[in-house]
Order: sequence, then C-alpha cells, then structure tokens
Amino acid sequence: MTASLFGMAAPVLSQIASIAIIAALYPLFRRVPRRWGRAIVLGSLFGVGAIAGMLMPVEIDPGFVFDLRAVPLGVAGFFGGPIVGLVASAIAGAFRLWLGGGGAPTGIVMVFVAFLCGLSARLWIPERQALRYLNLIVLGAALAGTSILGLWVLLPSMIMANFMTFYLPMIAGTLIGTTLLGGLLLHEEDRIAALVALRRALRKKHKLQKALSIERGIVRTLFEGWPEFIYLKDPDGRFLAANAAMAAHLGRTHPDDLIGHGDDEFLKPDDAALFRSIEREVMEKGEGIVGYLEHFMTPSGRECWVSSTKLPSYDDEGRLIGVLGIGRDVTPEIQVQHELEAAKTKAEEANRVKAAFLANMSHELRTPLNAVIGFSDLMQQAVVGPLTTKQREYIADINGAGRALLNMVENLLRFSTLEAGRFPIHEDWIDAVEVIRDVGRLVRPAVEKGGIDYSESLGRDLPLLYADRLALVHMVQNLLVNAVKFTAAGGSVRVEASIVDGAFRIAVADTGIGISEEALAEVMEPFAQGDDWLNKRHEGVGLGLAITLSLAKLHDARLVLESRQGEGTTASLHFPPDRVGQTSLVRTG
Repeated sequence: MTASLFGMAAPVLSQIASIAIIAALYPLFRRVPRRWGRAIVLGSLFGVGAIAGMLMPVEIDPGFVFDLRAVPLGVAGFFGGPIVGLVASAIAGAFRLWLGGGGAPTGIVMVFVAFLCGLSARLWIPERQALRYLNLIVLGAALAGTSILGLWVLLPSMIMANFMTFYLPMIAGTLIGTTLLGGLLLHEEDRIAALVALRRALRKKHKLQKALSIERGIVRTLFEGWPEFIYLKDPDGRFLAANAAMAAHLGRTHPDDLIGHGDDEFLKPDDAALFRSIEREVMEKGEGIVGYLEHFMTPSGRECWVSSTKLPSYDDEGRLIGVLGIGRDVTPEIQVQHELEAAKTKAEEANRVKAAFLANMSHELRTPLNAVIGFSDLMQQAVVGPLTTKQREYIADINGAGRALLNMVENLLRFSTLEAGRFPIHEDWIDAVEVIRDVGRLVRPAVEKGGIDYSESLGRDLPLLYADRLALVHMVQNLLVNAVKFTAAGGSVRVEASIVDGAFRIAVADTGIGISEEALAEVMEPFAQGDDWLNKRHEGVGLGLAITLSLAKLHDARLVLESRQGEGTTASLHFPPDRVGQTSLVRTG
C-alpha cells in the first residue's frame, strides 16, 4: 500500500510542479512588449505546461491514468484570450497526436474542449476579477465537467463503470489545479496591475510636478518682474510677500525689507489706517474691490495716486490667508486729468468772457445802428425835404450798409447766446410751409436784385412740425441767404419741403459756385466761408451755417451739405420722425 501511495505521489507532485513552473514563468513572459509576441510566448508556456502534465500522468488504478492538461489549457483561454489559448491548444494537441495510441483522437478533442471552456468563461465574465476565486472554482468545475462529458460521449461504458474510482479524483484534481494555478496568476495580475497603476501614478506625478514647477517659474517671473505693485498681507496687515515694484514704491531696495512689516511703518498714520480698514472690510465680506483710487503720500514725500485692487486670499483648504493686492501708479494720468480739467475751466471762463464781450458789444452796436437805419429810412422817404438823385444813392448805400452790419451784429449776438447755452427755445406744433414762404418773401428783394430764378416746391398736405418758430426762421433764412449770396446772376435757388423716411426734410438747392471737398468739412465751423478767396468777394463773417447747425442740434435734427465746386450746393435740414405730426394739413395757397 505504501509503495502504491509513493508511486502515485511522484506524478501528483510533477503535476503540481508543472503548475508552479507556469506560475513562476508567467510574470517573465508577461513582460514581452509586443502584443502578438507576448501572446505566442504565453501560449507556448501554457502548451508546454499541458505537455508536462501528459508526460507524468497519475495512475489511480491499473489501466486508469489522468493528467491535468485541461488546467493550463483552460486557464490559457481564461487569462490569455483566444490567441494564447489557440497557441497552447495547438502545441498540446500536436504533442498528443505525436504520442499516438488509441486514445489520441479523444485526447486531442479534450485539449481543444478545455481551451474553449476557458475562453467561454472569459467571454461570460468580462471582468475576471469581479468574483475572483469563485470564478476560478466555477472554471475548474466547468473544465472537469466538460472532460467527463467528452469522455462520456466517446466512451459511455467506461464512465459508468469507473466513476467513483477514476472520475472523482480527476474532478478533484482539476478543481484544485485550476484554483491553484488561477489563484497564482490572479495574484500576479493584481501585482502587475498595481505596478502599472503605480507607474502611471508616478508618471502623472512627475508631469504634475514638472507643470507645477513651470507654473511656479512663470508666477515667480511675473511676480518679480511685473512693473505694477503686487503684494500679499496676512490678516494683521503685515506683508507676507511683495515684488520689487512694491518695495521701490515704499522706498525700500529689496522686497524682503517689507516682509513682516505693515503700512504704518512706511506711510502716514492716516493713510495706513485707511488702507487697513479697507483690507479688513475685504476679508470680512469675502469680496474684492477692483480699480478703486488710493491717494496718499509716499515715504519720499511724493503725492501719489494708485489704482488698487484688493482680493481675499485663501489656502487650498479654504482658510483665509490674508489680502492679495495689485496696484498701478496712475499719478501721471491723474495729473494730466487735473491739468485738462484746469484747462477746461480756464477755456470755459475765457469762452464766458468772450460771449459776454460779444453780447455787450452787440448791444452797444445795435443802438447806433438802429439810429442810422431809422434816420436813413426817414431820409429816403423825403420827410426832411426833397433829395437829389445822388443823395438818394448815398442814403440807400448808408441804409444797406447799416442793415448788413446790424445783421452781422445780430448773428454774433445769436452765436454767443447759442455757445453759452442760453438761446431760448419755445417749441410747439408749427406750419413749416408757412415759415418757408414767409422767409422766401423776406429774401425776394435780394433774389430780384441779383437776377436769380427763385422757386419753391412745398407740398400742400405736409404735416405740422414740432419746433421753435423763431429758430426755424433763422435756419431757413440762413440757408436761403447763403444760397443767394453765392449764386451769380442767371442762376437758380430752389426750396423744397417733403417727408423722407418719416423725417421732415427742408432743402435749399442752388446753382452757385459750390464748395470744394477740402472746404466742405470746415465750412460749418464758426467764421468759416469755405475757400479763402471767397472771403474777399462776399460779405459776412461766416456764422450762418454754424448758427444753423447749432439750432438744428437743439431740435435733434441734422444739417447735411452736398456740394460740387462750380456746380452748386444743396443744404438740407432733417428733423426726426418724432417731431413730425401724425395728420396732414390741407393748404390752398
């Protein structure tokens, strides 16, 4: 009996040794880099393991032997997949075919059945580690069951006669072998997975450390080289960090000179207390303030304005560190702003003085001019006695010159009033067509004297216009006077009124000398008359268009000039739709 047990022990130990060899070599072969090469090498390992099992079978009774070839073949399909399993099965099947004998066909079939059983288990359980050792027990039972089923199909009488003496030990051996080999490989897979995870974690850590180092370098470069002030203070107002610009601003040569110190050691007490209160408010509310203006005296005694931003700063765990501050010295900009404001005030004062002077001068000139015009009118009517023809010509010249001068004085007075913003506006719904006709009658003598063809195109059903009547009279009169003034004898002047895109349009077109493109942009400026040579041939001070433009702006209207030199000019007023009446008037004249 002892000899029989000893004789059985050697093959059993050899089967266990083959499993141990596979488990020992698996990690080494698992490291083959290329996928196909690794599959072939692992398949060869499992195939040789199956051959080792076939070379040292276990004899249970005389004539009845079994081996654990199914174990490495099933585990190959389960752990390695189809390629590894096929390679292992091909090697084991080829060896079984080489051995020959009457059981060769059955043995070859069982080789591939074991591989297919392991592969089926792999496909059925995608995550082989989900149930771990329970899966291996199920795989071992499946391998044993398929082996018995295959033998039963091929040799049914043998199964029934030797079930207890042969097949129960084979089932036990297959279960134990599968669990043992699979457990060792599973442990190795866990170790490899842990190493891979560790390698990935280390690689990721290295990348993060490198990225963090780069970011720190960028931040350090920006912090140290940024021309604006950057600093970090703790909750007590002491500097934790500062850049060179901040140190220089506070009169120190190096940022380290600020660390651990507060504003009260560098600035006046009032300024330091104000900054401290603002920083407390930022920390208490947890909200930053952006771009507010700080005004204080630097340690060197220079008056300084700083555009400052202060933000609460926290660590990674959300604990308050202090206040992060960024500041920019805007003293030059503030000084320029103050200078501009002073210059503006000075200009406004000069403009006020000029307007007052023009108003006073205009009032002073109007009195004698009215006397000159009035007495010349009386003399023209021969109230003081009969006049000779020559006297009548002289008096007509005196009267005309006086009226022209009075018109210029009134324009100066009107312009100064507009510039000062004191021109009275009394708006109401008025009949613009009636205003145009009245103004046309006023300029008709000049039209007839100049030999100019004058015409009007005014719709009979135009609506009312919301405007100041006197202002509209001035605007239309200025445009007509300019058109007549710059149109030679034989030319024409035409006035039109219409609704265009909802706007009320009043246009004065002439066939006069026109305006060059260069002068068109400047002609509406005060005291401008277009080209210089015009100033020597036509009377006036060049305020007509400037006054018209100012009056148009008071009505939210636009003044548009269209002109070509030598062909004529069209000046048009465009009043917005909200100033146009909803209903049309029916006129008979």
